[in-house]
Amino acid sequence: MERDHFRDMLRLTLVRALALYWLQFEAFIRSRTTAIPQALPVLQNVYPRVHAVAVQPAQATDPALAGNFQATYQPIAAEFINLALGLPPARNRRGRRSTTSSPLPRTHSLKRTRPDGA
Repeated sequence: MERDHFRDMLRLTLVRALALYWLQFEAFIRSRTTAIPQALPVLQNVYPRVHAVAVQPAQATDPALAGNFQATYQPIAAEFINLALGLPPARNRRGRRSTTSSPLPRTHSLKRTRPDGA
């Protein structure tokens, strides 16, 4: 019985988290397309369902929800801004930066020394 209660509580928590995510995402999209109207044709061509949200009237809770979305999901917010401005994505599909940068040294090539000097 305790296991069923735990599962129910976990399920409710996940459903609420998903619902909150979408509320925040929709508020973010509405607020950013108001600031960057050139994003609307891109959204209409590529993501018609997101475009349908973008053209909805602003809600009173949009600024707070959009701010929470941007603070919580910074990479997604940055990618949307890049898409809206016609810039290339900041990350490729594997999660790596698409810009070239100096790579970090490989850890297996670093010589480790023991504290005792051996």
